[in-house]
Amino acid sequence: MSLLASYLRRQYKLLLLLAGFFCIFAAVFSLYTLPVEAVAYAGLLCFLLGLALFAVGYACFRSRHRELQRLLRQVQEKVLPLPPARGAAGGGLSVSGPGAVPRPGKTRHGK
Repeated sequence: MSLLASYLRRQYKLLLLLAGFFCIFAAVFSLYTLPVEAVAYAGLLCFLLGLALFAVGYACFRSRHRELQRLLRQVQEKVLPLPPARGAAGGGLSVSGPGAVPRPGKTRHGK
């Protein structure tokens, strides 16, 4: 799957909305019998602006994708060291508090 197809699939709602706008404008312009040259010129300008914005959005999407791919490769290549444990001098786990399960032979309240 190409990256462009992925971006288009991600933007399908916006593309459908723009196609709907185009249909509405085409219907209104044809009902008012406006000159075709003026409508075509305005449509061309809007198309070029939309194409420029699409290119900027795709460039941002592509750079973000490349950065995430680079980070994924880094994580797969090396395991990041874990920070030292806090308060575990003996190396074992100690659980205390109201939800802790008492150890055999010891009671909760020291009795």
